[in-house]
Amino acid sequence: MKTLTKRAHFVQMQKTAQSFVTPGLIVQYAPQGQESVVVGYTASRKVGGAVQRNFAKRRMRHLARLVLAQQDPACYVLIARKDCLTLPFDRLHRDLQWALRRLKGEKKDV
Repeated sequence: MKTLTKRAHFVQMQKTAQSFVTPGLIVQYAPQGQESVVVGYTASRKVGGAVQRNFAKRRMRHLARLVLAQQDPACYVLIARKDCLTLPFDRLHRDLQWALRRLKGEKKDV
């Protein structure tokens, strides 16, 4: 998995990607012709101070390793929301999987 690091890539994703909101995070998805999975992580000051934002990003990186590593090559951005800090990890995991199914057009709910 590659990581998005440049602001220009995040801005482009915001303009072109489909997004889905869950209680703990926002998932942006662009099925561009990537050769591998590309992921970006961000948390604004609305989430909290630096310690809380870093904690939220660590949780999202772990989620990406568990869920996005098995996905088809595409570009994803995970944006932390305030509840990302307090929701149980298994709930975040389920929400991310559900959001990906919705973004990819699968209607089957678990």
